[in-house]
Amino acid sequence: MAYNKANLSSGEQIVHVAHKHVIVLIRAAIQWILLFIFALAVAIFISAYNPPPGQASDVLTTVRPYVQIICLAAMLISFIAFGISYLVWAAEQYIITNERVIQVEGIINKKEFATSIEKINDIETDQTLFGRMLGYGTVRLLTGSDTGINQLDFLDKPFEFKKIMLNAKNRYYGDASDYAPGGPRQYSEDGEDKLPQRQVQHKGAQNQARPQPRVVQQPVQPGYQNDPRGYTPVVPVPQQPYQPAGQPTNGYRGQQPATPQQIADSIAQLARLRDNGIISEAEFQSKKTELMNRL
Repeated sequence: MAYNKANLSSGEQIVHVAHKHVIVLIRAAIQWILLFIFALAVAIFISAYNPPPGQASDVLTTVRPYVQIICLAAMLISFIAFGISYLVWAAEQYIITNERVIQVEGIINKKEFATSIEKINDIETDQTLFGRMLGYGTVRLLTGSDTGINQLDFLDKPFEFKKIMLNAKNRYYGDASDYAPGGPRQYSEDGEDKLPQRQVQHKGAQNQARPQPRVVQQPVQPGYQNDPRGYTPVVPVPQQPYQPAGQPTNGYRGQQPATPQQIADSIAQLARLRDNGIISEAEFQSKKTELMNRL
């Protein structure tokens, strides 16, 4: 019998649903099971037994229809009673959500008990010998309060229930709305949380759209060669293609004539390049002549 999800609060989601062990159903309906088996056996016997002709045979022939009717009525009553017991057993549920532990019971008159996960201090599990053999046990919720759910008897798979409840308690201290339908997280059936595929894709898109930190490039320091003075930087000067004297180079084509101070600075820079072995003496003289012709 499914739990009405309309009773859940906003952002609350069902993690796990458990029932009492089937041994509880058998104990509650054992008298109806035995009555059904007994009535069935009597009906089969009374229908199949044929005594030899005589007074007993006449009596049996007379009472046989009544016995069969009584057996059928007993079987029908026991079947209906067993069905009611089954509905009562199925209606009693222990539900773990991401916020509470809820106990629901009743078919027509519903009863609901709840304990907030944040109030659960510890969980104890107890199993008898038969409980270990059949797979049921008792789970105690230590809350420090007399109200709410404190003990779950004859619970089916108690250790699995305990594990899922502890996982829900550990996740409770995050944002519970993250586990709501459509949120960034979603519960799986085993109580473990995981990201849905569409949320994984959305998260990847957000990471790609996030601006990357700017990388500041350090300026390249000028290199030094083995200069006797120990401090002269090597400043490469782009070489212009050779032009005959009297014709402006491409670098100076269409520009204003240089001043004597600019030409003097250029000749001094060429002299440093010659001293450092960057250009030859012939190149120095050629460039010097070219600069002098611009005066």
